[in-house]
Amino acid sequence: MPKNMFVGTGISKADDSFTAGKEAVEMAMEGMKKKGGKNPNFGLVFCSGRKYSKTEKDIQKLVDGAHSVFDNTPWVGCTTCGEIYTKNLEKHSCVAMVLSTEYLNFSIGVGNNVHKDPKEAGESATKEAVSNLQPEKILNPYLRYLAAKKKSSRDLMRMYSYFILLLSPGHTMDQIGKEEYVLDGVFNVIGKQTPVIGGTAGDDGRLVQNYQFANGKVYKDAAIATAISCGLKVGFGFDHGYKRMDSCIVTDAEDNVVKEINGKPAASEYARMLGMKLEELWPTKAEVMTKLTPLAKLGVKYFDLEFDPKNIPFLSIGISNPMSLIDIHDNVAVRVPRSIKGNAVEFYEKIPKGIQLHRLKVDPHSILNAEVNAIDWAAEDAGGEPELILMFDCAFRRIFLINEEKFKEFMKILAKKYPKAEIIGFNSMGEYTYNRTMTPSANGAVVSVGVITDKLLIE
Repeated sequence: MPKNMFVGTGISKADDSFTAGKEAVEMAMEGMKKKGGKNPNFGLVFCSGRKYSKTEKDIQKLVDGAHSVFDNTPWVGCTTCGEIYTKNLEKHSCVAMVLSTEYLNFSIGVGNNVHKDPKEAGESATKEAVSNLQPEKILNPYLRYLAAKKKSSRDLMRMYSYFILLLSPGHTMDQIGKEEYVLDGVFNVIGKQTPVIGGTAGDDGRLVQNYQFANGKVYKDAAIATAISCGLKVGFGFDHGYKRMDSCIVTDAEDNVVKEINGKPAASEYARMLGMKLEELWPTKAEVMTKLTPLAKLGVKYFDLEFDPKNIPFLSIGISNPMSLIDIHDNVAVRVPRSIKGNAVEFYEKIPKGIQLHRLKVDPHSILNAEVNAIDWAAEDAGGEPELILMFDCAFRRIFLINEEKFKEFMKILAKKYPKAEIIGFNSMGEYTYNRTMTPSANGAVVSVGVITDKLLIE
């Protein structure tokens, strides 16, 4: 049977930013054409935040290098905390993906000033992307018409016609990513029935400044939404690898700060749930280091000092023992504690008052299988073997929970299990997740996956 989609991926570790962007896209373009593709109609670029964005001039050079090859091809990307590439888990690299098909349409929108008004940024990006999606006058509507004549009602109802790929700014030392609010803006435009997947940008754990890209332009605080119309079968999945423990009720909270749990001071109650004393959970050293955060930021930014996220107070405890929201379909939204403020617990994500939280604990076996599980579920959801795997894997998992050599072993497993698939993605600072039994969600400490097959909707 003839192929319906042609995908190529590329990588560069060149020290010069322009060269790295150019080489990665050239390699991806060459790979796509070797498979039989001709005119590319979408691209992705993800690059090391530490190596290529020490200054705005550096990151602009990388984007200029990539754009010199892409030319008029629509493309998006961001800086990362690690790059995921077909053959490996990478660091200090630039990776790219180029896609050619007449059965997918792409349209990009940008919403600025996420940290000033995240909901407006998400809404603006999605509205622009959806409004500019090229009218489908022939091909994809015809495929859906043929599918309607050929397929059962059940198959038609399971068919994905559209999805959103969403990128946004990740966490830094002095501000959180606001992913839930960005997603609320997306919902204002398209509702909650359309799949949304993606991740938030990083800077290799420096936690100073991350960047987003769209069509050759660099953004510092933007939501980038790509609306995708599908004539091919696609699927989605995510996993985390935690084990569910005891539960509690949030009796007082505001935004991302939980003040009371079970009617008691939140920090003391969280410490009790972990079998710790409050002074063990948040020792004096943690308080001192938190107050030194502005100095640490200056040192990393202006003197390029090495900064190990493992030195962030409390983070190792929080990522090993996060909390979770669980819906009626047993889907988990992971919520990672960020710091202790007095006797309140600050999270990276917002926590509603009155909600039930479940404590999670690392399961050593499951945490290592999360990537494979997520891809398997997405492939099953799509109903076909993946041709392209989009993977957004939390940087905290890579830093705190998974040995990098073990992660590379799983990449080899994936290569054997899905030999036709190209894989592109990055270690993110927050993930946008979806599966068939849930609405799109802003998540943390998970792996989010989307797959695109070579199968037409009518197959």
